[in-house]
Amino acid sequence: SMNEIGESPEPIKETYSDTKTFTFGEFSIHMASNFIMECTYQNTQITIWKLKLNAWLYTDILEKSGILYFGTAGHGGRFYGVSLNSGSVIFAYDTGGTTEFHWYQGNVLLVDRKGDIILLDSEKGIEMKRFKLKLTGSKKYKLNAFTQMLIIDNNLYAVAYPNKKFYDFYALCVDL
Repeated sequence: SMNEIGESPEPIKETYSDTKTFTFGEFSIHMASNFIMECTYQNTQITIWKLKLNAWLYTDILEKSGILYFGTAGHGGRFYGVSLNSGSVIFAYDTGGTTEFHWYQGNVLLVDRKGDIILLDSEKGIEMKRFKLKLTGSKKYKLNAFTQMLIIDNNLYAVAYPNKKFYDFYALCVDL
């Protein structure tokens, strides 16, 4: 039997990051075309800078201490740190495609093209730590993490799958 517990909410219309306008103080950031990010003054719409990306904007843009953080995917995506004021690239860490990223103690956690979890220095874009995932008791049975993660205290919880068996899933906890 089925019990109705209330009214169903209205469906949420998804808005993709490449169609959004992100506002940080007096600056507005948006994608002027598929691979061109543009920063304008919010009030006058005068262009301050443009940045050519190598792939589609795939994540929302976050700003911390004057640095824009975002990920691109497709065509060999990257995770970027870009100066809000000048549009200069501080770093572009090659992930193979960044569809999500997470913050941990002021740094960034993400998954790279190898399926490893990477802890990235948020100021320099340098890999601080790499978590290579393997099935317990196996030296060769590599696991690939999904990009969705939950971080509680110093533990990261995620789901992973083996290279050749995409439909075998493993829940994992990584001590950060």
